[in-house]
Amino acid sequence: MLLEKAKDKSFWVGIRNDPAYRPLLDTLFKQYQENTQTPLESLRYRDFRLYFENGNRSVYEAAYFNRRARLNSCALLCLLFPEKEEYLKQLQDVIWAICDEYNWAVPAHLKNWEQNLNAFIDLFAAETGFALSEIKYLLEDRLDWWETAQSNWAAGCAGSVACSFIYEWPEKWEEIKPKIDAVMECFFNSYKEDGVCREGVTYWEYGFGFFVFYADLLRQFSGGKYDYFKEKRVETIAGFAQKMFLSDNVTVSFSDGAMQGGYNLGLLHLLKSIYPDSISLPPFAYHTITDPCARWCWEFRSFLYFNKKEPEENACRDEEIYWQLSAWFIKKTKNYGFAAKAGDNGEPHNHNDVGTFLLAAGGKQLVCDLGAGEYTEQYFNRATRYQVFCNNSFSHAVPIVNGKGQKAGKDFYGSMQWSDGKLTMDMTHAYDAPELSFLKREFQFTETSVVLTDRFHLQGELTERVVTLLKPEETKRGIQIGGMCLCYDREKYRTAISQHEHFLHDGGKTVVYAVDFVPAANDWESFVLTMDFNRAACG
Repeated sequence: MLLEKAKDKSFWVGIRNDPAYRPLLDTLFKQYQENTQTPLESLRYRDFRLYFENGNRSVYEAAYFNRRARLNSCALLCLLFPEKEEYLKQLQDVIWAICDEYNWAVPAHLKNWEQNLNAFIDLFAAETGFALSEIKYLLEDRLDWWETAQSNWAAGCAGSVACSFIYEWPEKWEEIKPKIDAVMECFFNSYKEDGVCREGVTYWEYGFGFFVFYADLLRQFSGGKYDYFKEKRVETIAGFAQKMFLSDNVTVSFSDGAMQGGYNLGLLHLLKSIYPDSISLPPFAYHTITDPCARWCWEFRSFLYFNKKEPEENACRDEEIYWQLSAWFIKKTKNYGFAAKAGDNGEPHNHNDVGTFLLAAGGKQLVCDLGAGEYTEQYFNRATRYQVFCNNSFSHAVPIVNGKGQKAGKDFYGSMQWSDGKLTMDMTHAYDAPELSFLKREFQFTETSVVLTDRFHLQGELTERVVTLLKPEETKRGIQIGGMCLCYDREKYRTAISQHEHFLHDGGKTVVYAVDFVPAANDWESFVLTMDFNRAACG
């Protein structure tokens, strides 16, 4: 092991606790405060040009070396205080900024800079590369390096890099291929063998889409020598998206998915041409040719692979889909579409939602899962993520235990079983609640209704919750939400409806209604809710 002492966490703990190092720590804290008191700004071209115009080095170099000073103090503090997330955030910001620089040299070292920046290795560029490489080595288990990310990022980044090499440096392809292969394996490791994208259907389209476009280009470039599409795991993942449509263009929105969506025309038509027997095309009306980030490859391939002769199919046909490994279940009938999940609360793009479900009918989610909210710094900050309403369990159709929601992390989990027409889930371990002995959820289905039964043993109060974007209306028999009636035992439970603000993924906001079923007494150990799609049910 290189620098074995520096890789040992106890070495840095010793420094923290050793009075002899106190002057060094004081200096480091002072440097950090001085270096981070102003926001990171871009290195301006006008300042870069000053040396060539009047010989001034100081203006550009002051900003240039301030970044390196930030890098040093932030990296050292990350090693010394790994529990302080702020230091890691500052470090990744400055690494990002340095990687974004036009070049790593200073103007005084670039006498012929306009002719060829790649003709030689600059002194400070070499130093910067050394520093970043060593910091990466020391902190690689904490830094967000996409090459080892088990998520859609791996396919998006590696696929794009690989395609660039195929076009620009084909003679170097065999040199880079092992690295691309390793990253793609990280991408595949984000999936279980059942092919479910637990990040949500929109991230299936993004990550798997970039993989497919790369795999297609690689297959052509290599003359069929390298063909990912012959692998069973690729075919399994390919069939995921078409199963996500519940009612018209309403999609399963677990994790950071979307409540309504289309499918990329080029992607699905390409997959249909490769797997004609296992891929079906949803109605053409639900298609898109691009995405909100205006990605060239999506739009170009929509024109390239669209096959007007391929018939569209009913994406919401009657079916039952049980993904045992990922603990997802989907049921579609002519009257409604239903989806539920268990899993754990440490999944990619996680929401605290073990045991949640959604119901769709008439082109709307009636019991909803809000999916992705507005992406902000708070949204992806570990310390604040679950303060965001759509990420915590209070925005999902799961119980509230003594006023508390579910906890985040892989240690908080559930299980699922589908057998003999009955779906059961154990949600006990999704809560940090010693007073909760067990909490088990069961669903039974008819053509016009879904019956939920929760059984539990708790010292305290368990409140049931259903979440919807449609304004609930109280009737004689229950709660009306669109064309669905929520029927329950009025002697055992009373209802309370509250409003919450949800910030949408596109930057807008909307009102969300939470319907709570509150026990009239604390001695009940079961709750039954019939969700009836017979329009006369609510009376």
